[in-house]
Amino acid sequence: MRSYAKGRRIEYKAIEELKNKHGCFLAWRTAGSHSPIDVFGVSKDRVYFIQIKVNRLSKRDVEKIKELADKAPKNVVFGVWLYEDRKGFTKKISF
Repeated sequence: MRSYAKGRRIEYKAIEELKNKHGCFLAWRTAGSHSPIDVFGVSKDRVYFIQIKVNRLSKRDVEKIKELADKAPKNVVFGVWLYEDRKGFTKKISF
């Protein structure tokens, strides 16, 4: 599977998880944006900004998201989710 298609498929899995496990009534992906945020979600009391990583997670990836989180209001959750092949989401770091 090509990396773009694989990344898109995993982002859709993240959207479903935001809806089903985090109560988001609205969630979408930032297709082709090249921003630090891949998936957004909105619930009754929170807004989620999630960066998805596949099979690798670096300290720099986490630091970039933390920098954004430090400037955000308290009801905004920034996160980095690691997806590993054949395991699913194995690590979720939130700020």
